[in-house]
Amino acid sequence: MYKNVLLTGATGFLGSRLCRSLLDRPIEKIYCLVRGRTPEGSQRRLHARLGLSSAERERIAVVHGDVRLPDFGLGAPAWNELAHVIDAVYHCAASVNLAAGYDQLAPSNVVGTEQVLRFVQTGPGKHLHHVSTVGIFIAAGPRPVTELHPPDWDTAGGIGYCQTKFAGEQAIAAAGVPVTVYRPGLVLGDRASGECSSSDAVARMVRATAILGVGAATTARVPIGSVDFTAESIAALSLRPDAPGQIYHPFENSQFPLRQMFDHLRQLGYSRDAVDVPTWHALMADQPDSPAAFVMLAVWRVARHVLAETPALHPPHFHAEHTAAAVADEGVPAGDLDLAYFQRMFTRLLPSGPAVANPTSPTVTQRAAPSEVLP
Repeated sequence: MYKNVLLTGATGFLGSRLCRSLLDRPIEKIYCLVRGRTPEGSQRRLHARLGLSSAERERIAVVHGDVRLPDFGLGAPAWNELAHVIDAVYHCAASVNLAAGYDQLAPSNVVGTEQVLRFVQTGPGKHLHHVSTVGIFIAAGPRPVTELHPPDWDTAGGIGYCQTKFAGEQAIAAAGVPVTVYRPGLVLGDRASGECSSSDAVARMVRATAILGVGAATTARVPIGSVDFTAESIAALSLRPDAPGQIYHPFENSQFPLRQMFDHLRQLGYSRDAVDVPTWHALMADQPDSPAAFVMLAVWRVARHVLAETPALHPPHFHAEHTAAAVADEGVPAGDLDLAYFQRMFTRLLPSGPAVANPTSPTVTQRAAPSEVLP
């Protein structure tokens, strides 16, 4: 069991849930590395994100720094002092801009991971818990992939985010530190509230469907997990005695038929029908003034794999039996990601509600586009 841990990415969508899950474990102190203009600003940012009680604040120490900088920007004395009290590092910080290239993302996702590795190797031995992604297999094609299958540069598909996460894993493997790697799939909304990331691929698909009034008739099956299940699984698995050296795929459903999400959008009135993926792509290209269509097109190199635009681009058939058994052994329950769950998520992403209006063409309907910009 750990006394003191360092968490990166605690203000992020998954990282904030992971912080809360770690607070539920018998860990004495959680040091959170948080960016900000001032130490007070970093503290306010984290407390606002987590909504901490006074008792929880006693167990949180905000470290004003930046994972991308040498010594996290702390300076050598503070870096060494911190390194000597930390038992484990949970590295969840990452830039998840799916439209950006490798060079844009490398400072956060590669250099940041290298800084974390240097911290792990400073002072007494520390265990690294590294949050990666199954996106490193995005271009592996329609074949089985388990926790034991090794990724390579080609399976990252020329996508900047996936390439940088692969490079991060390679750096960790070369460092030879005690490590456990977690590769979530698509991380969806909170099961209770529906709160979800507003800028990931799923959010863009939902908003594009609403603006077009048409969904994608995809054959893809993808690994998914609610954000709370994913965070709870990582926290629980990290404290298992056999965690060192393991690779986990914390999915709630390893082969979710993605068309079901588009069916739910139709059932709830956000769209009226579905078309094949190439036609759906063409419809978006015909909406140049739509912010929702624009941001979907900006990440199409990712989406074409997720949606299986062609049979060759179908995502891998992910399996996670080893992880599922360990998660069940830890008592983390999987939820029912049913129509009601997706409705809560859609309400968060499309707060104006279902409003497919009269179509201006046989296949495209108009809808007020939500305000959205590239991250």
